[in-house]
Amino acid sequence: YAYSRKQSDLLQQNPDLDAESQTFLPKHNAGKNASVSMSVFNLGNAIMGSGILGLSFAMANTGIALFVILLVVVAVFSLYSVHLLLKTANEAGAVVYESLGHKAFGIPGKLAASWSITMQNIGAMSSYLFIIKYELPIVIQLLSDSLCSISSGYILITIF
Repeated sequence: YAYSRKQSDLLQQNPDLDAESQTFLPKHNAGKNASVSMSVFNLGNAIMGSGILGLSFAMANTGIALFVILLVVVAVFSLYSVHLLLKTANEAGAVVYESLGHKAFGIPGKLAASWSITMQNIGAMSSYLFIIKYELPIVIQLLSDSLCSISSGYILITIF
């Protein structure tokens, strides 16, 4: 097998060619770990992100009284679901959503957890792009003090 020998000789001469054996990030702070409170803070930021911007729209359509009731109900359900998630993760000994799904339901549970995380990320990115598409042209018009004839699609392409 001359091919594998040539490949191994090439890797011995240039060890940086083997990308799979390299670490992705340098280990300059390998001893440091994120605290639980910082992880909760980051998770809260990711979940609330653009969703907080929709609260004014929801309140305008439902009224103050119904909005407060709905907000309390959603908060109670959220607290209960996080409680169940933490209790299940503690009993299963899993700290990652996919491994928790795998321990609870096998391969379908792992796939469902991965799919759920992917859909949540796509939804978050889509909502941010939606906000940028409809709000950025207004901001640019206000900052430039002139009417902008460029459509929002071209502005998005220019920025990203």
